[in-house]
Amino acid sequence: MRIIVLLLIILELSFAQKLALVIGNSNYAKGYLANPINDAKLIAKTLREVGFTVTVKKDLKTKTAMENAINTFAKTVSTSDTVAIYYSGHGVQYNGNDYLMPTNANIAKKGQLPSVSLDVNFLLGGVSDAKLAIIMLDACRNNPYRSFIRGIPKGLGQASVTVDGGMIISYATEANQIANDGNGANSPYALALATYIKTSDPIETVFRKVRGEVSRRTDKEQKPMSKMLFDGEFSFMARHVPPPKPIVVVDPPIPKPVYVPQPVPVVSKPKTNSSKNTVSINNLTYQNQPFTKRYSWQQAKDYCEDLTLDGHSDWR
Repeated sequence: MRIIVLLLIILELSFAQKLALVIGNSNYAKGYLANPINDAKLIAKTLREVGFTVTVKKDLKTKTAMENAINTFAKTVSTSDTVAIYYSGHGVQYNGNDYLMPTNANIAKKGQLPSVSLDVNFLLGGVSDAKLAIIMLDACRNNPYRSFIRGIPKGLGQASVTVDGGMIISYATEANQIANDGNGANSPYALALATYIKTSDPIETVFRKVRGEVSRRTDKEQKPMSKMLFDGEFSFMARHVPPPKPIVVVDPPIPKPVYVPQPVPVVSKPKTNSSKNTVSINNLTYQNQPFTKRYSWQQAKDYCEDLTLDGHSDWR
């Protein structure tokens, strides 16, 4: 059973993906915004650099176009995936719900808002079963409809959502406040995200630093907020820890025998003595006489002790 469970965990990890959907709506028929497309390009590039596969959508004109983009993306998401969604453009709060505005939204009265704009809950629900869904809403810019439609609060509220996996929702500013589109090419929120996403900080630290950076850049007029519905651990750019090398225990090799050649004794040529009864080899004198009789050890000793030959009686 343990082997099967381990195999399932390995298979889940091997198929886990890091997927991102980035939407930038700039060219509004009413309330043109200069930076959302620039912001979308910046965040898409940043997410790719930390390993996400990114889908980018620009200037989605209708609610249907936004729904189709989200649904197409949501179909690729599984319960083992980490998902990042960034939206830059107009957002409107109405009757306690938040709405993201397509570029061609055309309304005359506030009651029409739900019909022509995308409910944030539609976006959240599409990825609520991911292992972790990171939602970044840079969508609290000045409401283009407030000049002629009364009773619409500033900015966005705080979405209520039920998730099966984990979710973190980051807003470019606090509830009911206005976010800055930026004086340069990007919004302050997008610039801060691009900086801190490319760190190995825990994700809660990333959004805390984003809040501090945006607050500093806007002289404390804009303070991003985050809602954490996640009890795990995640960092956009995790430190790469190489797996430990396997320890291989090898028996010490059996040393091969080393052949050491032994010195070959030098044997001088036998020299027969003058009496011919003895012969000398290497300064040793031997009896020069063949033996036809077999001797026991004791008989041989007795023979040598009794032998006198060439003037020598100390034979052995």
